[in-house]
Amino acid sequence: AHFAKELHRGQLRAAAPWEERPPYIVHPLRNAIRGIRWGSRKPEVILAALLHDTVEDSSEKYCKDRGIPYESEHHAREILLKRIRKDYGARVAEIVLKLSNPIQDPEEKAKLTVAEKHEIYVGHVAESIEDDHDVLFAKLLDLFDNGAGLYHSAYPGREAQIKKQATKYLLTMPVFRTELSKRPFKDPTVRRNVFNGIVRIEERLNALL
Repeated sequence: AHFAKELHRGQLRAAAPWEERPPYIVHPLRNAIRGIRWGSRKPEVILAALLHDTVEDSSEKYCKDRGIPYESEHHAREILLKRIRKDYGARVAEIVLKLSNPIQDPEEKAKLTVAEKHEIYVGHVAESIEDDHDVLFAKLLDLFDNGAGLYHSAYPGREAQIKKQATKYLLTMPVFRTELSKRPFKDPTVRRNVFNGIVRIEERLNALL
């Protein structure tokens, strides 16, 4: 948690204009706490929930803060993943890597339609969670906080942005259902909370559309 806080220092979560933006670390902390409440007893999953955005958001910051030379964002990600692997284990690093969105060329990304961007995102989620319940669980924690909590950012003037985000998150739900239909969680508490989490995400997102 301290390492994640250090890596996310200076980053803020979104908030309504009349509210103070909270530090970004509250998001991974909520994910980790929710993971424990949902019944996870795997330290590597909770660690990955705490670190899930560090590689994607803070790799270059990590290198700059320590004076570590790097050639590209991809190289910086490799350096931080190596540190995570060394301190927290190969499985934690693997889960974090799968939870990190791939690097996209800004010019190529700008050419994509909204539908194409959504398709790429959903495809990445499907590939990441396939046959990997640890990643599925950690990703669902992330989507619960970002998706089920999206209504906090649904203030006047953001209707188009909220609709786009809600649509993107909703498109991932069938992917989770398909994967879980193939191989449900064995632990009944986890299985129940994962299912309820999907239902709640869907309900809250549909209410925004």
